[in-house]
This record gives sequence, structure tokens and C-alpha cells, in this order.
Amino acid sequence: MKKYLICFLLASCAPPIINQHIEVESEFQYYIDSFESYSGVKYEGSAIFVEQNVLSFYKKDAIGVCIKHNTGNKEIKIDKEYWFLISNEAKEQLIFHELGHCALNRPHQEEILSVLLDDEIYNYPQSIMYPSNFGGVLYGLLRDYYIKELINPEESLTEISL
Repeated sequence: MKKYLICFLLASCAPPIINQHIEVESEFQYYIDSFESYSGVKYEGSAIFVEQNVLSFYKKDAIGVCIKHNTGNKEIKIDKEYWFLISNEAKEQLIFHELGHCALNRPHQEEILSVLLDDEIYNYPQSIMYPSNFGGVLYGLLRDYYIKELINPEESLTEISL
């Protein structure tokens, strides 16, 4: 009886073994590799497609989410239907945004960037961490700035001229 009690006590006091199965959709791997190259941060989590109704469980009208489990495991979930409708620039923006949450612990940022273009001022998201996807064309136009700001938030600007 004492042997069993000691075994039970030892087993119950040991920290839980976290054995995350990491699954990354092949369509995401290029973007994850690119992010890791720019940031120098390795993402150690899953990145999978899900149906929109699954994402709605986390946030209404979400197209992607980063889920951080209390075990330390991380998951990126992307709306499969939406993914196949958007440009490569929009795909990169979406994956980099979710990696900003999961790998860099960045929160949403709602500040606006004033862009002077052809003597007109346009207001755009200041960060790729803006809570809504703002489109591939805009991201493509300011891609270098958005990537630099993602990695080094202290370099964010309030205005820029093109």
C-alpha cells in the first residue's frame, strides 16, 4: 500500500508533460519561414485552416486568430475559404499579423498613419497589428515599413510620404 501511495504522490506532484503536436498547413510554410527570417524569431506552434464558423466562436467575423493555450501551446487558425480568395500580399499580411500575436506577443494597435501620396493625404493603419485586415494593395505599397514596424514597434511612424 505504501508503494502505491508514494507512486501516486510522485506522479501527482510532477509538472504536466506538454507534448504539442505541431501541424502547419503547407500553404502557410513560406510565410512563416519569411517571418522567421525577418524577425529572427522561430514560431513553434500550429497553423491550420478552419471553417469560418469555427473562427466565429473566437471572434465574430474573424478571418484568423492566434490562440495561446495555458499549456504554452500556440495555434494560428485561418479561414480556409477566405485564404483562397486573397492576394499573396494579403496572405502575408494575415499570417504576419497572427504571428505578431503568437510569436512576438504584440497586441492590436488601432493608431492611424497619415500617408502623403500625390499631394493627397490618406489615413492608413499605422501597424500590421491593426485589428482588421486592410488589404493586399495597401500592404504591398507599404510592405517594408509594415514589416519593420512589426519587428520593431518603436520605429512606427505617424506620417510618411511616398
